[in-house]
Amino acid sequence: MTGEAFDRLRVAFESAGLAWKDNGHGVASAQAPGHSSGDRSFGVRDIGGQVLVHSYANEDTAAVLEAVGLGVRDLFDSPKGVRYDYPDGRTVQRTVDKRFRQSGNTKPAGLASLYRADRLDQADVEHVVYVVEGEKDVHALESVGAVAVCSPMGAGNADRCDLSPLKGRHVVIVQDKDDAGRKHVEQVVGLLSGQVKSLKVVESNSGKDGADHVAAGFGTDSFVQVRAVGAGRALDVVWYRDVKHVPVKWVWRNWIPYGYVTLLAGREKIGKSTLAVWIAAQASTGGFEGDPVNVLYVSTEDSPALTIKPRIQAAMGDDSRIGYLQVTYDGEDSTGTLSLPRDLDLFEDLVSREHFELVVFDAATSVMGAEIDGYSDRAVRSCWEAVSRSAQRHGYSVVGLVHFGKASSDDAGRLILGSIAWSQVARSIIAAAQRPDRSLIVSVDRSNLTATLPSAVVKFESWIDPDCPDAPIGRVASLDDTTTERASDYLGGDGEAAEEATGADLWLSDFLEAMGETPSKVVKVEAERAGYPDRTIKRAAKRLGVVYGYQSGEPKDWKRQAPAPRITTWSLPAHRVIGRRDG
Repeated sequence: MTGEAFDRLRVAFESAGLAWKDNGHGVASAQAPGHSSGDRSFGVRDIGGQVLVHSYANEDTAAVLEAVGLGVRDLFDSPKGVRYDYPDGRTVQRTVDKRFRQSGNTKPAGLASLYRADRLDQADVEHVVYVVEGEKDVHALESVGAVAVCSPMGAGNADRCDLSPLKGRHVVIVQDKDDAGRKHVEQVVGLLSGQVKSLKVVESNSGKDGADHVAAGFGTDSFVQVRAVGAGRALDVVWYRDVKHVPVKWVWRNWIPYGYVTLLAGREKIGKSTLAVWIAAQASTGGFEGDPVNVLYVSTEDSPALTIKPRIQAAMGDDSRIGYLQVTYDGEDSTGTLSLPRDLDLFEDLVSREHFELVVFDAATSVMGAEIDGYSDRAVRSCWEAVSRSAQRHGYSVVGLVHFGKASSDDAGRLILGSIAWSQVARSIIAAAQRPDRSLIVSVDRSNLTATLPSAVVKFESWIDPDCPDAPIGRVASLDDTTTERASDYLGGDGEAAEEATGADLWLSDFLEAMGETPSKVVKVEAERAGYPDRTIKRAAKRLGVVYGYQSGEPKDWKRQAPAPRITTWSLPAHRVIGRRDG
C-alpha cells in the first residue's frame, strides 16, 4: 500500500498527460515533461511517510516537479513532515524544510537506542545490518529489503548510543560523502571494531548518501566499498621466555624516545613552537649525536612560508630533510587538516614512504578528528593510543605540543588542558615554564623509559634573515643542561604566576642580603606579611640556591638542663644575590 505522497505524484503526472507506470512495491517510473511517453526517466519510490525522486536524465528534480504543479512539500505524506519513533521512547519529527525536533525520552537514563534496533531481534544473526547516518536513509534501505539502523541526532553522536544490538553481526557502514560523514564513520568504526563479525565501509553509487543511492535505482549490492575493517579479535599467550629485551632508542637521549609519543607542554606564548623547530632542526642535522633524520613538522597554526621556514633557517636545520603536511581531496589542494585516527592509514603510508623518523604535531589537539572530545578519557585514549601503536610499529617518534591550563600544580601531567588521559598515553612529558628573565626551564617531568629526568635552561635570541631584514625571527640561542632547576619550580600548586615568582625572588634576595643568616621561621613570617605564602617563598629559596643552616636556641627547661633545640636558618650565597630594589 502506497502513501499519500506517492498517489499525489501519480495524479499530478497523469493529469499533466504524462505517462506513469507503477512497477509495484511502491516504485514507479514517469514520463518527464518534454520527453516521449516511452521515455520514463523520472523515478519515484515510496519509503514510508515520504517519497524519493530521481531524474535519470540528469534534469533538476525540482524543475520536473514544478512542471506538474508540485513542490518539495508534496513529497511528504503529511504537511508536518515525517515522524520517527525510537524503541526507547524518543520521537523525532522531521519537517519538510529538514528540521529535526526531538521529543519524548530525549534524556534516557543510559545510552540512547538505535533507530529500528527493535527490528534486529527479528533479523537472522547472519543478515547484514547497514548502519547509516539518518532515519531517511534507514527507510530508503528498508524499501529495498535491507536491515538498517542509525543513531539519533545525526553525525558524531554514535558514542551516546547503545550499539550492543550490533554485537556479533555482519555490519556495513554507509558513509556520507562529506567531512561530517567521514568523521562519523571513523567514530562508528572505532566503537564497533572487535565487537562485530565483519565490518565494511561503503559509499553510494550515486549522490551523497544511502537515500540518494536507492533513489537512483541501486540496491545494496551496488554500494562502492571504501574499505574492509578487520573486525575479528582473538586471545593468545606469548611467554616472556620468547620476548627479547631491547634497549630504548633515542632521538634525543633521555628526552625523546623513538616509537612513542612525547608531549612538549607549557603555557601559551612562551616559545614552545620555537623550541620544537629547534628540536626538528637538530634532528635533521644529526645534532643529537646521531645520524641526520627526516622530520615531518605538522603545524596547523603557523604558515610554512612566513613562519616555519624562517625558523628552520634560523635554527640552521636541513630543510631538505624537514617537510610539512599537505592534505588533498580527490587530487585537489584542501584547507582541511590531518584528522586522527581517521587518516592514520594514510599517515602511516606517508611516514613509511618518506622515511620520517620524527613527527612533530604543533599543536597535538589540532590533528585530532573533530568528533573527538579532548576532555573525554576514552576519546583521547582511542586517538593517541592508536598513534602510539603506529609509532611503535614503524619506529618513528612523535612530539606533540600541548597547552597547560591556568591552574597550577607540581605535576605537569595534571596541568595539560583536557583529559588526564593525555599524560597517561604519553611515555615522556617535557614540561616548559618561563623564568623571570623570559628564558625557559624545560624538564622531563615524567618518563617510563629512563630513570634520568634531565632539565635545561633555554635562552632565545632574535635572528635576521638577510632577505627579510624587517622580520626578525626568534630562535634558540643556547641550551644549558647543567641546571638543577626544574620546570615544576615555576608551575607551583598555589597559583603562583611568573610575576609573583619574580617578586618573591627579589624580596627574598633583598631580605637575606640585609639580614644575613636568619631563622627560617622569621623569614616565612616576614614573607607572609609581604604577601608571599609559604609555598611561594620556598620555591624562591630553591631558585636562589638558599643555604640552609642551623643555630642553637635557648634551652626549654633550665632546671632539667634539657638540650637547646636547633633552629633552621636561611642565608643567601653572594653569587645568587639578585640586587636590591630601589626604595
